[in-house]
Amino acid sequence: MADKCLQCGTAIIQPKRGGHRKYCSRHCSLYARSIAYHKANPRKYKSISSISCGTVGAISELRVIVDLLSRNFDVFRAVSPASSCDLMVFKDGEGLRIEVTTGHYSTTNKILYPTHSPDRYDTIAVVIGDEIHYLPDLNP
Repeated sequence: MADKCLQCGTAIIQPKRGGHRKYCSRHCSLYARSIAYHKANPRKYKSISSISCGTVGAISELRVIVDLLSRNFDVFRAVSPASSCDLMVFKDGEGLRIEVTTGHYSTTNKILYPTHSPDRYDTIAVVIGDEIHYLPDLNP
């Protein structure tokens, strides 16, 4: 007897022994679990899945720029995407190199983000939804 995959609707031929399969492939199974997790935990992982990665990165940079400008920093944005850092900021004559990245929360509420070479920046700004976390923290 053929059942249908709960994710994509493809016909599944059930094995003679060993239980009942709900998904046609590992991909469909993992995708369904991911969707179920994000629906159950909407505040833990704030992603913008319908927008390209490059656009999400640009949005994150602009959010950080607005935040830094509101804190009275002079902000300079890198022209080349291959620059050593995303932003250079100055306040009271001192400069800081800032790397901007988009992150998310783990299931234990730990901030997770892609690793970057720490010799290329002084502070990393992790953007999660509308929140910005500076590591190490910037003085107010």
